This record gives sequence, C-alpha cells and structure tokens, in this order.
Amino acid sequence: MHKGYGRRTGPIWVVVAIMAVVMVIIARAGFKSFQSAEELYKANEVYYVTDKGSSVAIKVMDIDPEPLVLNGHNYYLVKHERGVAVFEAKSDELSNVLEAKKAAGNAENALEASNLYLSVRVTPEKSKGKGSNVKVNVTPEMKDAFYKKYKESPLYSENAKTKIDESRILKLTTSKDQWGDSALTLVMLAIVLGLIGFQIYQTRRLKAQYARFDAYFPDYANNMKQLLDDAEYVDPKLKILVMEGILVSYDINFTVVDLSEVSKAYLVFENRRKGGMRVHLRFEYANKKYDSILFRRQLLRLKDLVEYLNEEYNLGLKVDFRLLG
Repeated sequence: MHKGYGRRTGPIWVVVAIMAVVMVIIARAGFKSFQSAEELYKANEVYYVTDKGSSVAIKVMDIDPEPLVLNGHNYYLVKHERGVAVFEAKSDELSNVLEAKKAAGNAENALEASNLYLSVRVTPEKSKGKGSNVKVNVTPEMKDAFYKKYKESPLYSENAKTKIDESRILKLTTSKDQWGDSALTLVMLAIVLGLIGFQIYQTRRLKAQYARFDAYFPDYANNMKQLLDDAEYVDPKLKILVMEGILVSYDINFTVVDLSEVSKAYLVFENRRKGGMRVHLRFEYANKKYDSILFRRQLLRLKDLVEYLNEEYNLGLKVDFRLLG
C-alpha cells in the first residue's frame, strides 16, 4: 500500500468512526422519548436538575395536590429524589399521581413506595429564540410565585436536598415530542449516513486513483518522490506535476489525469465570503465523466500551469488572470 494512500485515507476512517458513534448517540436519544418512565429511570436517564434536550425520568416522592394557577396554566410542585420541581400540567395528566396522593395521605414522602415514575421534558429558564435573540421561559415574576407557593406548601423543608428549583419547568413527554424526536432523529441519521457514504466514496476514489498511478508509472509505484525529480513540470506549491502526458495532483485529494483523454478543460472560480477565492481545474472526458482539482492557495501560480498546459497539450484553457489578483 502506498504511504500516501494510508496518510490520506486514515483521517477519512477516523471521521467515519466518529460519525458512526454520533449516529448511535442520535438514534439512542430519539429512542428515549418512546421508553416508559420506569425504563428511563432504570437506565439512569434521570432528571438531575439540569437543562436537558431529551426525555428524562423522575421518581415521584410526593406532590402538592393544590396547583398554582398562573397566566392560565396549572403548576404543581412535585417532589422527586433530588428536590422539588415545578411541573406544568393539567390535573387529568397527573390523575394517577393525584389519586395516589389522595390515598396515601400527608406523610413525608407519601408516594415513595408507590413506584410512580414520570417521563418529562425540561423547559430551561432561557432558550435560544429567533436569530440571536434569547427567549425567556421563566420570568423573575414566575420564579417569585413558584418560591412563594413552595414556602406555603406541605412540601416545604429547610433540608437543602429538597429545595425547589424554580428556574426550570417540567412537562410530561407527549406524543408530539416523540414524533418530533423521531423526525429529527431521521433527519440527523440521513445526514450522518450521507457523510459516511461520502467518506467511503472518497476512500474508493483514492484507491482507484492510486491504481491509476501505478498503471501509468509502474517504475515509480514504490518511490513516488523520485517522480518529482524526473517530471517534466513540477509546481511544489500547487502540488502538481506532469510527466509523459499524465498530470498528477498530489495534494490531499490525490488525482491522476491522462491529458490525452481530456475532451474539455476549464477553470471554475468560486468566490466565498469567508473562505476567499477557490479555483477548480476541471477535466472532462468523452464518456461525460470528469476529474476536478481544487486550489485554495497560491492561486497566482495557476498562470504558469495554464500556460504550460495550453502550450504543451493544447487544452485551450481560458482564464482572465485578473480574477486571480
């Protein structure tokens, strides 16, 4: 195997491995919203009083059955293993918890033995709005109201472990959340699979290009550097050489072009706002296939390359050199 092939494909397979891990993480995150609350809890997908984008579980220890009504919404105080959370819900959504509370009475941690679990989504105090704007989900007035309700609640305690978190609001995971997660997961998986496919294509393309090189230059197959000394034209800055009618780009995208097979050659200029000017040297063949070599730097040196290819191989490359600066 050519050293250059290993050097060029190594990073590609690293990217593929990373993408595969990302794909597993995305798939797992999408699957979580379909798991029951108890399954999430046993898998340690637990609410740790931090912001979280996917579904997590809480084990209900107790609940204040009297909700705080604020701006037309019901907010229940629910005690879990790591404190007291503000829970936005309608009474029928928490009917099983409220019925269990009614039966259990007012003992401390009255619902601990009931093994009641809830799959929840976390609404943070602030989230990203449109553009660069920040959306405030929990206003200072809401936080004050939540804390006041907590002070008046039977769940109130001086114990630091059962303090209220008034900066976040919990909601039950809904079918809308589940299908939204599924759609996002499918989109992300499609992107990741597309990237993996592209990386595999790049690997196969490089393998074919190295096989092409060996076919044209069998004497240099094990000593490619010697070709730099023997070539008819070499530009070490552009990483281009020409030998016996074969052009080789030995930059990161290794490319071998038989100039005698080229039916059309031309330059494509791509002016990017942030990346600056980029130039593609494209070679088309009679079978409609093509090879393209990308240049990002040292673009002024393309003048010499274009003049050489036109003079020696009559490629008819036309370019306004003023575009190169």
